[in-house]
Amino acid sequence: MCRTFLDSVNTKNNGDVHTYRHMLYCSDLTVVLSDGLGHASIISSNARSALNELGEKKKMESADRDSDYLNELNRKHGQFIPSVYQVHVNKNNCKSHIKTQNSLD
Repeated sequence: MCRTFLDSVNTKNNGDVHTYRHMLYCSDLTVVLSDGLGHASIISSNARSALNELGEKKKMESADRDSDYLNELNRKHGQFIPSVYQVHVNKNNCKSHIKTQNSLD
């Protein structure tokens, strides 16, 4: 399942910018959030389950029921938490990045 919506995204140099964001729900309960600025955040099904266990403890069978993972996906890029992967794809050579943080960092 995929959802698309217009959102205000905080950027490093231009402040808040309106862009379309796409949220892709995979069958294994992994969620991918991407936008038109080249940013993407990925939360694995295991991380989503752990966040759900710490939070509302709602059944994860539907994207509308479990919402604990949304707060983590909505963090600014560069604010890392374990098991949420952030990607920035840039059109310039050697400027794209994948950043992660594990529980030991």
